[in-house]
Amino acid sequence: MTGCGGDNSVTDSSVVGMRVDFTASPDPIIAEPSADTDFEWTATYAIALTETGGLGGTITGVGLTLRAASGGIEVITDEDPSETTLEAGDARLEANGTRDLTFVTRYSGPGDGSEAFLDFAVEITDDEGFLFQGGRTFPIP
Repeated sequence: MTGCGGDNSVTDSSVVGMRVDFTASPDPIIAEPSADTDFEWTATYAIALTETGGLGGTITGVGLTLRAASGGIEVITDEDPSETTLEAGDARLEANGTRDLTFVTRYSGPGDGSEAFLDFAVEITDDEGFLFQGGRTFPIP
């Protein structure tokens, strides 16, 4: 099947029924001065995953990368995507359902501003055993 590897990974989401839209709340994500003296800024936000293709699955991975708004320089954060976990039972995304993931990100950026880009990525093993990979970049003005 086109777009599928021998390990049931999917690089073209049109091959299977799972489709996921990503939205942030608040939109745009807002950073405020951080109460943590180790960081300049704190952003608290939720990213909603909405499945629109009629196929549910289990969230198996989440990645976050924060980049400076100018020059694409990675910003130091206290979020380690390899340690992002969901509580038991919370990893399910139902067919045609929505799942909110809530994060708190503290960071210091080059220069004086809070402007950054948040790269969000997710892996979901759908109910047919295929790996869906998707994501979106959100600005933090």
